[in-house]
Amino acid sequence: RLDLPAAIARAAPPPAAGVQEGTVVPLNLIPHIRAAIEGQFANDTDRITLDVIALLFDYIFRDRSIPDPLRSLFGRLQVPIVKAALLDRSFFSDRRHAARQLLDNLADAAVGSSHDENYRLAFTALATDVVDEICQEFEIDVEVFRVANLRLLAFIDAERQRVTDAAAVDMAEALTAEEHELDRSHVRAFLRDRLAGIEVPFDVRAFVETTWAEHLTAIRLQHGPDS
Repeated sequence: RLDLPAAIARAAPPPAAGVQEGTVVPLNLIPHIRAAIEGQFANDTDRITLDVIALLFDYIFRDRSIPDPLRSLFGRLQVPIVKAALLDRSFFSDRRHAARQLLDNLADAAVGSSHDENYRLAFTALATDVVDEICQEFEIDVEVFRVANLRLLAFIDAERQRVTDAAAVDMAEALTAEEHELDRSHVRAFLRDRLAGIEVPFDVRAFVETTWAEHLTAIRLQHGPDS
């Protein structure tokens, strides 16, 4: 439940005279957690577990597709994830492990948030609430991860549906425009063939190749190629 980075910053000695910046707390705190509880490990497997979790968070913190403002949210999950992995070794082998699924889904959902301000705000609010709940409620029962993951998945599904609905309109407009261009190309070819070798006044040819061509395109679009 402790805000570990803030606690570390408070516990650090004050900066030396003339130094402007205070303590810089690293994003990945797993190595420091490992060192702090080194004497409490029952076996080497626990040590290896923390080393792997440290690598996992290193990957997340270095992933440029995750916006910087969201990295602190993942940072707050470090202690709960360490606890979950130490309690249950299936964290690494079971893709359906609740804590692992939550971490994966959070990372996936964070990727697109830098390009859509409304989405970023909505996702940040939900993710903050989810992480707060996990940090507050998680003791030894990973059910809290499952419940949080269901909330996150509901948000992701709703967002995907919103994007799909918005894209459907754009796709329909694009297909209509493409079909219109195809009909226009057929009409222009048809008119060129009919006008080939015929001497007509410039104004007549200009009318046929513009206004009349658009009229025939509309007819072809509405009634088919034989019209």
